[in-house]
Amino acid sequence: MTRTPAAGPGRVDYAALAGLRRYHWVALLALMAVASVSLAWNSYRLIALSMTNVDFLQRYGLLAVMEGGLVQPAVITVKGKTALLSHLLFEGIEVESMQRWRR
Repeated sequence: MTRTPAAGPGRVDYAALAGLRRYHWVALLALMAVASVSLAWNSYRLIALSMTNVDFLQRYGLLAVMEGGLVQPAVITVKGKTALLSHLLFEGIEVESMQRWRR
């Protein structure tokens, strides 16, 4: 009989959502490393970049919009969402690894 932890309120079983249970632990470890590098790469100076963009738009107004000041928030949003997905993948692999270790 396989023991599965009960998902209580506020708890999400990321490993089950991503289908991580079927992969070998070495593949999960490699994927965890890729997710952590992706998280670091996409979140590097993300806050400073967004603050700089807001300052650019406030200072130069319409000229900033004409120079592409509204394209940069789209890039910042994509970087933020990619960092979030990388973090969720990392957490899912972490949960799956801990469950395997406890069995």
